[in-house]
Amino acid sequence: MSLWHNATGTWESNQTNALSGTSNSTTFNLTFSDGDFIDWTCAVSDSDNDMGFGENRTFSIDITSPSINITFPTTSIDYGFFGENITLNWTATDTNLESCWYNYNNTNTTITCGDKNSSLIIETGNQTITFYANDSGSNEANYTRSWVYKLFENSRSFNTSSAETSTEGFRINITATGSQTVTANLSYNGTIYPGTKVGNNSQMEFYKDFGSLPEISTSTATNHSFFWEVYYGTQNINTTANNQTEIGRAHV
Repeated sequence: MSLWHNATGTWESNQTNALSGTSNSTTFNLTFSDGDFIDWTCAVSDSDNDMGFGENRTFSIDITSPSINITFPTTSIDYGFFGENITLNWTATDTNLESCWYNYNNTNTTITCGDKNSSLIIETGNQTITFYANDSGSNEANYTRSWVYKLFENSRSFNTSSAETSTEGFRINITATGSQTVTANLSYNGTIYPGTKVGNNSQMEFYKDFGSLPEISTSTATNHSFFWEVYYGTQNINTTANNQTEIGRAHV
């Protein structure tokens, strides 16, 4: 009896065992690498050299787990804020990739492996995500990414509408990592105002109070946009990703 297969790329006899009698059971032991092997079968010869082949069978071997990489978030991010919608970017590869999902904030979310990106809502204090992938051979892999923010905005406060000459206050609460000194200015309607800092260099609040908002020349309601311009040492981290607009200011 001979074992035939095409694991080498050529259809050929691989092993032969001597038989005797009128019936026999033979076991062939081989070691293969990952891959798909189109056919294998056995052939039997009798004492008259007549040969008969059995039915062809197909099998595949997959012992390699998928490969995963998260390209965003990176390990260090300049700025983030609670409720921010970021894009999770990844690559997941495998010959027989079957399913992918990630766990963030103790919640599993199933995604399509080939999409390579998905929206993610940031939770305060939760800066770790684990990505999973498995293949049709039940090989599973995971990749965990943790990151830190140089600056994380916990909250900000302001009135959404006001009028000129009104008393108003603008505040932003920030957590910082590292040893850099953090400062902030309020950009209000195109004018920069220095912010007053309260707290230490890890947990702080900046505020700018107007005893009287600047006068405007129009008699109709006018929207005024503003944002906090935050400096991490000498690095200007402009927080326009979370900018706001004060509406309904009217000339009085």
